[in-house]
Amino acid sequence: MAKGIDQTVIDALKEYCNERHYDYDKLMAMPKSYGEGVFLIYHFDPKRGENGLYDETPMPVVLRLTRRDSEWTVSETEYARMYLVRQAE
Repeated sequence: MAKGIDQTVIDALKEYCNERHYDYDKLMAMPKSYGEGVFLIYHFDPKRGENGLYDETPMPVVLRLTRRDSEWTVSETEYARMYLVRQAE
């Protein structure tokens, strides 16, 4: 399990990726931030900067998870397909 990420978030992300044929491993390698009831996953493009949020490199949000009671809801942005679709093998 990724450091600091609750197992319920991991389960929600795995299910979401499987249903949409997204690359879960690619998703888990992306930068993340989270707080009370919200979890964001970003795309980092090393060609646009070296340190992500540290040098204010723009990083579009790919997925947003919000928690209501004990259930996480995943919503995607316009960048999800662009950065998460599995590559043809």
